[in-house]
Amino acid sequence: MRVCIVGLGRMGKGVAVNLVNRGHVVHGYDVNKSIYAALNNVGVKTVDNVGQCGDADYVVLALPRAGSQPRY
Repeated sequence: MRVCIVGLGRMGKGVAVNLVNRGHVVHGYDVNKSIYAALNNVGVKTVDNVGQCGDADYVVLALPRAGSQPRY
């Protein structure tokens, strides 16, 4: 299964890592690119924009509630 996760913060990161550990191909996107290196090390394939998730079987949105996230 190919999954794209949009939002790699508290919840999205855990979902991405768990799916990779179960053998799925996971692409991830987040506005905060500083977390990409750590996720690449565990097998998450990070992308520069959500358009690169076009061939995913599923897209998971793990987004914060309005006003709960700092602006980048």
